[in-house]
Amino acid sequence: GRRIRWETKEMAEWVAGLTELVSRFEERVETLLRACDKVDIALDLLGKVNYNGANFLNVVQSVQKIVDELSLAGYMDLSMWVDVVDDRMGVVLGKRLQGALQAWCNTYELHDEDSMDEDSEEKKDADPKETLPP
Repeated sequence: GRRIRWETKEMAEWVAGLTELVSRFEERVETLLRACDKVDIALDLLGKVNYNGANFLNVVQSVQKIVDELSLAGYMDLSMWVDVVDDRMGVVLGKRLQGALQAWCNTYELHDEDSMDEDSEEKKDADPKETLPP
């Protein structure tokens, strides 16, 4: 084997290069963590934002901006992460749609029940002779 001398110029250069690589790696990890936090916030907001096209568009555009920034920075395997974000966004939007449809159905059922109650009240108040067919 080769003997390593710790005080050589080559070792100092190697350590300096390694230090630079570790620093860049830490910066990229920090950037990814911030991006993940921003996406989490955006998806949480997507689950709560008022039903308005502009509101939904703003949230989706904020996620797209994060993806674009990571793409421009050259992050590898970004498409796999984007697939996960897309799936999570689909779940959030699916829950919103399910809640909206349920609220719509509940409103319709309440309106329908009110109509039935009014019809039965009218029948109770009506003269029985008037309700019989001729």
